[in-house]
Amino acid sequence: MYKEDVTKIYQQDGKKWIIPVVLLFGKGLKRWNAQYKILGYQSPKKGQFYLSGATVEVYEAYGDLTDKFLVVEPTTEMRRVSAWVGK
Repeated sequence: MYKEDVTKIYQQDGKKWIIPVVLLFGKGLKRWNAQYKILGYQSPKKGQFYLSGATVEVYEAYGDLTDKFLVVEPTTEMRRVSAWVGK
């Protein structure tokens, strides 16, 4: 179980990111929440996941990219727990 508003700070090469502890990976119907390992600030290779955007989102590189991004790798799948209250 996780809280959506928990963040961590990562710094490299004079840059600083404030990013969620759990991110949403994948696309379409095959999406999952996961904790992740940061591989570094580098150019993503085909198939790697990277972070981008003012509101941080995960993207998958469909080819080798030349621009640098924060590259991550999912490690532990997390499930959000919801409770239904009924009579």
